[in-house]
Amino acid sequence: MKRIVFFALAAAAFLSALPSAKAQDKKEQFTVNNVTFNMVLISSRSFKMGATPEQREEAMPDEFPEHNVHLSEYALGETEVTQALWKAVMGDNPSLFQVRGPAGENLPVESVSYDDCMRFISRLNSLTGKRFRLPTEAEWECAARGGYNTMYAGYSHTGTMWHAENSNMRPHLAQETSWGSPQVWGIYNLSGNVAEWCSDWKGSYTESSQMNPTGPSSGSERICRGGGWGDVAWRCRTSSRSSHAPSYKASDLGFRLAMSMTPTLKYYGNPVVKGEVKERAPQLKSVEVTEKATVLSMSWTGSSQSTCYMNRNAFIKDRKTGKIYTITDLHGITYEPTKTYVGNSTIEFTLVFPPIPVSTTSIDFVESATSNWNLPEIELR
Repeated sequence: MKRIVFFALAAAAFLSALPSAKAQDKKEQFTVNNVTFNMVLISSRSFKMGATPEQREEAMPDEFPEHNVHLSEYALGETEVTQALWKAVMGDNPSLFQVRGPAGENLPVESVSYDDCMRFISRLNSLTGKRFRLPTEAEWECAARGGYNTMYAGYSHTGTMWHAENSNMRPHLAQETSWGSPQVWGIYNLSGNVAEWCSDWKGSYTESSQMNPTGPSSGSERICRGGGWGDVAWRCRTSSRSSHAPSYKASDLGFRLAMSMTPTLKYYGNPVVKGEVKERAPQLKSVEVTEKATVLSMSWTGSSQSTCYMNRNAFIKDRKTGKIYTITDLHGITYEPTKTYVGNSTIEFTLVFPPIPVSTTSIDFVESATSNWNLPEIELR
């Protein structure tokens, strides 16, 4: 299958700065005391966290070193927690910026401490019977990157978020962005509007690969991410980190919810392709097996003005039994004939198949009989 397509488009340079902000199209809605909110599914995936190359001119020391992270499937709030939802759960409104009427209900709640967030989540879980929580720092950054390494959530320029230069020094509605649409995956305001508490204690990064990291076991400050309406733009970058004492409150600091999904049965962070690999094949980064799916996390580097796509008939095969598992979903690229613009950059994507037995030791990935992307004899380890 031919993977490199050369074409002349006047908008090519513009497109290279605007990765797809298409939603995951998988949401679950919850209602608490007549207030509804959505959680967006984020599939299992591997990504590079920290001061990746596009961040380094403005990156601070605590964003180094860049390192590999794998995350199991989780869900993240479509928006920051709103004042309406806070009132539905807690019965009050601690926000500094309050507006009467329906519009004010959809402003993000702010002026809440980490400790306040924990009390809110505890009561919310009691009301719903669910297990909501704050996102980890890694989950937040993975969602903000959206499968692409961009300076800000979903994009590479500052016009898509609320920050000190365009916010009129106030928060905006939870489903309102300066760009007019979600920043990435149908999720709003990961960069800008209000900064967001994460669950991690502040700690230093290491170069080692990690699976579902949760930060240090103790500390004095909790992580906040995303920057807010009062921050300069560079503070809203996807890798920028800040932290505060758990009791700290500010009118540009709020939070959004997260939720764990399917437990991991087996994780292979070092799969090795032992068979012959054709030129310009993708790199296999990890394989995860859950109760619901087998997830291959991959990356591919384009050259010049290139596009890529996936055959709908792709499958994996258990080398021992010969059983075939056909592709059921994908994230980060599209099925053919639609093409995803890549250009001279690297994309991260995931392919989803039915769950293989945990005893499986070797698989083949086959996109099609003639594809350059076939990966034969993947040793699971």
